[in-house]
Amino acid sequence: APIATAQATHLGLELKPWTRQTQEAEAATLKQFEPIVDKEILPLVGRYARYKKVDFLAGSKEPWATPVPKLADLIKAGKVLQLCAESHAFRREPAKAWAYVRAQLGLADMIAGERFLLGAMVTVALRRQAVQTVLVIAETAPEMPMPKDVVKRLESILEDRVVIRGL
Repeated sequence: APIATAQATHLGLELKPWTRQTQEAEAATLKQFEPIVDKEILPLVGRYARYKKVDFLAGSKEPWATPVPKLADLIKAGKVLQLCAESHAFRREPAKAWAYVRAQLGLADMIAGERFLLGAMVTVALRRQAVQTVLVIAETAPEMPMPKDVVKRLESILEDRVVIRGL
């Protein structure tokens, strides 16, 4: 657990272990949003390669008329997934906790291939949320080892040059 705290500090992330007080404070939010996440977000993640296709060739001719995906909704969804994952880690439910982390990474993957800077920035933000979630899980429930597929996904992020593609 101290390693997770040190890693979070090094990465500039705020790390607050999930506690009984956190569980009580977030209970209403989780009760409201977790069923929606399970029903609507989890089935979509991994099913689609892209969030919304944008025609940048047409956009180069008339940039102000080019529709841009509503990326703020993805950040909000990532935050709700983070709350769900951390809550399940606190309750020592590793399968559910790691499923939400995979969903966070899946949201980021949906827009990682988009070739515009805003999409790249949102991809980085979503991945940062996922890393922060992993560190909170490590701090909250150190006995819950990270699954190998999640380790591989996080390692692959280190090699991805999403911002360069976004430029």
